[in-house]
Amino acid sequence: MDVLEPVTDTRTTVARSHGVEVRLEGLVRAFGPTRALDDVSITVNPGELVALLGPSGSGKTTALRVLAGLERPDQGRVVIDGEDVTRVSAHRRGIGMVFQAYSLFPTMTALENVAFGLRLRRMRRPARTARAHELLELVGLGQLADRRPHQLSGGQAQRVALARALAIEPRVLLLDEPLSALDAAVRVRLREEIRRIQLELGTTTVFVTHDQEEALSIADRVAVLRAGRLEQLDTPTQIYHRPATPFVASFIGRANRIPAQMTENGRLLVLGHEIDAPTADLAPGTRHVALMRPESLTITPAPDGTGRILGLVFRGASTDVTVAWPTLPDPLVVTLAGEPTADLAPGARVEVVPRGTVLFVERAEERP
Repeated sequence: MDVLEPVTDTRTTVARSHGVEVRLEGLVRAFGPTRALDDVSITVNPGELVALLGPSGSGKTTALRVLAGLERPDQGRVVIDGEDVTRVSAHRRGIGMVFQAYSLFPTMTALENVAFGLRLRRMRRPARTARAHELLELVGLGQLADRRPHQLSGGQAQRVALARALAIEPRVLLLDEPLSALDAAVRVRLREEIRRIQLELGTTTVFVTHDQEEALSIADRVAVLRAGRLEQLDTPTQIYHRPATPFVASFIGRANRIPAQMTENGRLLVLGHEIDAPTADLAPGTRHVALMRPESLTITPAPDGTGRILGLVFRGASTDVTVAWPTLPDPLVVTLAGEPTADLAPGARVEVVPRGTVLFVERAEERP
């Protein structure tokens, strides 16, 4: 994957890319009767980091493999920097790729692993050694240049893999769930490092992940996929606060599903309280399901309250309170800032009131 056009041996500093535009146009890829990609179109702007997010089987890895040239689409085009590369072989697309498995050469040092692609391009030893050192410094591993993969931690090995992909100055960087094999603390540090490096170099990047927090924290925009189709492509803020479909509202973060009814005055009746409806297209008297974030609900102790607290989960800056509600099949989840008061304990009777905005309203019989 690292074999590209020849690289001159005169460059000894890590260059900043101007970024290129990447377009996936109407991609279709079928495996038997299953369409892994079903008319997917995504544009990645120059220098942008776009995360492909979705559950297993959503098509995100297939989209990445088609972009990389490891899969051939049945229909559609892949365009990089204005060039149709759909029929161009993988090693001629100018792409660097980092996989979940580090795929480092076990008998080579970190420095030799990073310099490997440059050696294939016949860059002279002094120049490629200098460049490999610079890339290791960029990922914070300059002092570990002489270590072999078995002497590195998982996070360090993944940094070496990232440096190796960047050494060839790819037009596009592809990251295929590169952090999923690492523990939580290392994942957070490394994703921040990846974002820092990507911004510093300006390389157009596509990042595949199933981790919502990862996608929302690292990406300029997020493409949410489901069953081979693109549900929404937007900024993390828009994806979270203004989901385009019920699936996005339910998949990203958490959402309570609460029965609702449109009133004659154009408002939405939720948990016995009227709140603003997210759209004016709903007929009065019609029954719906309102999707609301846990932080859009408030909770107060009430001896004769409708709800009953089932449990609490303290998360440091917030507390999640699970509340049984007699008219709902599933408990409500309410997120409170900080610690709960002493009268909010398991078994306590409470009232839950909607105070925030409704994410999405769907017909009562619909289900994402």
